[in-house]
Amino acid sequence: MVLETTLSFQTLEEAKQKHIELNIQRNIHINGNKTYIKKAIELLMDNSIKYTGDFDNIIISLKSDNNYVEFSIKNNCRTDELGDLSKLFQPFYRKSCKNSNNGSNFGLGLAIVKKIVDSHNAQIFANKEGKFVEFAILFQGLN
Repeated sequence: MVLETTLSFQTLEEAKQKHIELNIQRNIHINGNKTYIKKAIELLMDNSIKYTGDFDNIIISLKSDNNYVEFSIKNNCRTDELGDLSKLFQPFYRKSCKNSNNGSNFGLGLAIVKKIVDSHNAQIFANKEGKFVEFAILFQGLN
């Protein structure tokens, strides 16, 4: 599903001159609502494409062990402009990277992702990592 969702963004990615790197472990299963989980991934992808400059990278990772499944997406961003990362998940909060087209959104995407993640008893984190911002979702692993 992650690969399928990523491929659906390929045309948009090419049009906006971005490069998506995939690090996807195969045969990972998550218990949950497929439609909602797919929507969360789509929103995170859309967010990364909006806030990544031309010719920059987006790195998507999916990995698992016995304890958790982690989906993460990283993109280049002037992280010094992000402010308090915990606020990124609040509805209508629109602090963002300089690369963004801030006038074309309402600040709801990450709040929706957070609601979806919470409904699956999972956790979402935002981290600054050098010139990257990373969003990671941790789902309980299947034993």
